[in-house]
Amino acid sequence: MSDLLSEDATKAVGLLAERGHELSVIHVLDSNFMQPNFAEEVELVDVEGGANLELFGGPGLNASFKDTVAEWINEMQTFCSRRNVRYITIDSVWPLEDVLLRRLRVHRLLA
Repeated sequence: MSDLLSEDATKAVGLLAERGHELSVIHVLDSNFMQPNFAEEVELVDVEGGANLELFGGPGLNASFKDTVAEWINEMQTFCSRRNVRYITIDSVWPLEDVLLRRLRVHRLLA
């Protein structure tokens, strides 16, 4: 279970898959990340590293960001698929019991 924002996460998945382990990646995504609503000026802060990025835009920036995120998710799906790793997305606001009792059963990770 990861947000997959760290390069180490994909490296670990790749190494474990190469060694023949049966894996499932549960990709935790945040609604605000998936559907941003950037104003004319926005400052993004990396909560893990502390780096700041100031952006200027509006609707064009929102669309571009959404496209980039969708492309990245597609890359993660492809990365996992090529290694025979199950790939499941979940929303960070979903209650844990919903994730465990519903979403993981749908993907046959739980009986």
